[in-house]
Order: sequence, then C-alpha cells, then structure tokens
Amino acid sequence: MIKKIIKNFAELTRAYSLPVSLSAFFVALCWANYEQVNKLHALLALASVICLHLGGNLFDDILDVVLRLKKGEKLEEIDFCNCAKARLILSKIIPLKAAFAIDALFFGIAIACGIYFFAVYGIGILGITLVCAILILLYPISSKFFASELIIGALFGYILPNACFYVMTGNTSLNLAHFSLSLSLLIVALAHAHSIMDWENDEKCGKKTLAMVCQNKQNAIRALGWMIFGAYLNLGILVSLYYINGIMIFACITIPIAVELINSMKSYVALENKELKPRWYMGAMENWEEIKKQNMHYFMYRFYLARNLAVYFAVFCALARLIAINSPFVS
Repeated sequence: MIKKIIKNFAELTRAYSLPVSLSAFFVALCWANYEQVNKLHALLALASVICLHLGGNLFDDILDVVLRLKKGEKLEEIDFCNCAKARLILSKIIPLKAAFAIDALFFGIAIACGIYFFAVYGIGILGITLVCAILILLYPISSKFFASELIIGALFGYILPNACFYVMTGNTSLNLAHFSLSLSLLIVALAHAHSIMDWENDEKCGKKTLAMVCQNKQNAIRALGWMIFGAYLNLGILVSLYYINGIMIFACITIPIAVELINSMKSYVALENKELKPRWYMGAMENWEEIKKQNMHYFMYRFYLARNLAVYFAVFCALARLIAINSPFVS
C-alpha cells in the first residue's frame, strides 16, 4: 500500500525530473565553504527547492487539463497524444481537486520558507523573491509568448543556485552567477527537448513553445545543439580566464551524453525505429523495463539523456569546485 502511494506520488509530480533541481542546489552547497553554510538555512532551502520543483511539475499538468476542460472536453475524453501526462488525474485515481490541494501544499511550504528567509535577511532576499514571484505568475501564460522554457531555465538553472547560495551563506558569488549560465542553458535544453517530443500535444493545447519558434523539428534540434554548445563554451571561457578553477573542465566528460542526445533526437524526428539501449555512460534510467512495457521508452530515453546531461554536468562541476576549495594540491 505504502509502495503504491509513493509510486503514484512520484508519477503525479513527475519526480523523475527532481534531480535537475537537486543538482543545482548541490552546486550552491559545494560552492560555499562548509564553515560558511548555515545548516538550518540549507535544509529550508532544500525543502523549498523540492516543493517548488514538484509543485511546478504538478501545476503544469493541472494547467493543461484545465485548459482542455475549458475547451469543452470531458475529463475522460482528454488525450495527450498517447503520452502518460496527467494519467492519474485523467483516470480519476487522483481527483483534480486533490491534485489542486497537493499543489497548494507544495507552494504553501515554499512560501513559508520564503517568509522565514525574508524575516532573516530582510530587503536582501526581497529582490530574489519578487523576481521568482513574477516569473512564476508569468509561467501560466508564458506558453503564449514562446517563453516557458526560458522561464524554467532562469528559475531552476540560474536563480535557484544563486538564491540557495545567498540564503545559506548570506553572501553572493559573482563567479557562481557566471557559471550558472551553463546550468541555465542545459535546463532550457532539457525543456526544449521535451517540447520537441511533445510538439503535437502542445499544438493541440494551443501552447507556443521555443521549439515552435524554429518552425520545424529539424531546426529545433539544431537550436538544441547550440544550447548545449553554449553551456560548454561558457565553462571553457570561465576556465580559460581563470575565473573558475581549471579542474572544473572535468565536466566535459558528459559530452558523450550530449552527442547521444542530439543523435537520438534526430532519429526520433525521422521516425527511425532504432533499438534504444541505455549504456552505462548515459547515466541512470530508472524503471526502464517498466517504461518499455508502457511503450513510453521512446520518449523517456531522450528525456533521461537530457536530464542526465544537466544533472551530471552540474554534479561534476560541483565536485570539482569542492575539490578545488579543500585540496591543498589544487589551486
């Protein structure tokens, strides 16, 4: 029973994407010296990150369902082009009202943490809070202006690590701010890859995604390649300028994942029936056999690649930063 509840909760909130935010939090944690970190603030920041991420995922599904209901469709008639999006809501395993309540709880916890940080830091945290609030309020309509992926990248790739660093240490870091541009690009790339695969459903819902700006899927894949290239280029520039430690170039070990992501997206768009076989260097692809049984492997394989690219890039850079701070042999 408990196992089933956990499984349904993970599916409802799309928890498989949570490592993206956790890795950005890990970057902020490793960027600071251990002595600098306020442990209570670190725990509250972590709770905020988890709640905002899972709440955002659930809100996205609720929004899509509500938009379809407003078009006159009945709940049981809604079909997201054969993908498992909002499956628990559509099958009434979890009622729409219950999903609303769960989402309200997530955002309530995040807001409570924000109020606490405001009480501690005062005006210092107000600017970050206002920017986040504006972006979150804009998100529901951002798909009308091709901006939803950019907002996701800004929130989870740029603001998240810098805000977490600030609330944990009471300081800011200019080189973290510059490095976060790479994280933002990879998270935008993740959302962009998702949009390419969800093109038909987004059109049906009336969404306008960044992928659609490219006019066709082939151009969208080229744009995906430029986003990923930009992330590595930013890292290389920062290392070459000695702005961050050279050991962080170790994150380039993730390039094979990037190459496989681009190639697999090309085969997806070309409708090639290629065997999808996870390799060790591609990272974790949890519940793979079950996903294959549900015939969702064609989608999740690419999503996992995009997710793992963002996560492992962040983790390797964070660990390199940690080594650079603490090792007497690395300067």
